[in-house]
Amino acid sequence: MRFFFDNCVSPRIAEALAVLEADQGTVVKHLRHRFAGSTLDPEWLGALGQEGDWIICSTDLRIRRNPDNRRAWQEAKLTTFFFSENCANSQIWPQVQEVMRYWQEIKLVARKSEGEPAAYRLPWRQSKAVFIEHI
Repeated sequence: MRFFFDNCVSPRIAEALAVLEADQGTVVKHLRHRFAGSTLDPEWLGALGQEGDWIICSTDLRIRRNPDNRRAWQEAKLTTFFFSENCANSQIWPQVQEVMRYWQEIKLVARKSEGEPAAYRLPWRQSKAVFIEHI
């Protein structure tokens, strides 16, 4: 599996997960490791969509609200996990705790939804993903 974290989550978290998952065959990348930090959502979503087989991790539910971003996201057809905005607004250690709290659940749900792209919301300080929609 390949996971892609956007700018809403610290690149240090993606780097730590990449190290922890390296021997599991799981790839973890952050937006800044593939694109310029200022890359707009439609551009990176389009590139990842063309490659396929990426799972997005973000806190940016606005992707679903902005018409251009939503169109790019839907066309990419990539399963997406949205952490709570509380996660985005937190310091690094609460962010780490939140991502780690969900990590096994994210991998399990992503594995089950292969071939059927969907979006999930990850409520703050919970441990179960909530289905939002099929993409």
